[in-house]
Amino acid sequence: MKQKILNTVGAVVICYESYILPWTSVAVVFGIVSEIFVNRGKIQLLLSAFSRGELQPSQTFLFLHVVFLVAMIIYNSSFALGLLVRKKITQKFETFREILLPLATCFYYYLFNFSVFLPLETNIVLIPDFLHGFSTVLGMAMMVVGFLISAVGTCNLGNSFAVFVEARGLVTTNGLYQFTRHPIYLGHFIRTVGMCFAVCFLFQVAVNVFVIYLLVHRALLEEKKLMSHYPDYKIY
Repeated sequence: MKQKILNTVGAVVICYESYILPWTSVAVVFGIVSEIFVNRGKIQLLLSAFSRGELQPSQTFLFLHVVFLVAMIIYNSSFALGLLVRKKITQKFETFREILLPLATCFYYYLFNFSVFLPLETNIVLIPDFLHGFSTVLGMAMMVVGFLISAVGTCNLGNSFAVFVEARGLVTTNGLYQFTRHPIYLGHFIRTVGMCFAVCFLFQVAVNVFVIYLLVHRALLEEKKLMSHYPDYKIY
């Protein structure tokens, strides 16, 4: 009975992964492109100032925000394409954790919405005021780098890319996988830490620490799955 339920839920999430998630990323890309188009005049001024070496300190955050939006476009495009162009396979999940853990890492950002229900006195800033500007710029830069690393890792995986814990093939020599077992999660880790620096409120940092916890356990779960299907992965 349990296996039958697992198979049914697994079939649903595979459909969700293959046909809904990629178009969700396409919608995100469309929204970002629309935002850039609406603010194209301001963006052109920022890019012009940057190219002339005349970018003012007060414009640094806005410039990084534009770069961040471009990085989000690259990441979400690679995410959508990775799911749309890969070959479809029949996948059987072995535990509910292989489904629930990735789902949690997909939708954790909704937790940030709960901050509006918290009392104002719980909005504790964890960094001194004199470091706030530097922290924000550093955090934004880390988030840009994180998105780009995850995008490259997604492209390196090719047909093996998956959102849920699946054994779709072993990749050990392509691109970033020559240097780290989990470049996509490395990118997410850098981006998450960057978010902690950029938004230094206690609640947001607590959520991001929880996300890092999920990412680590998700990576370990994937390694266990890959080792059970591909003995060479243990050597890698």
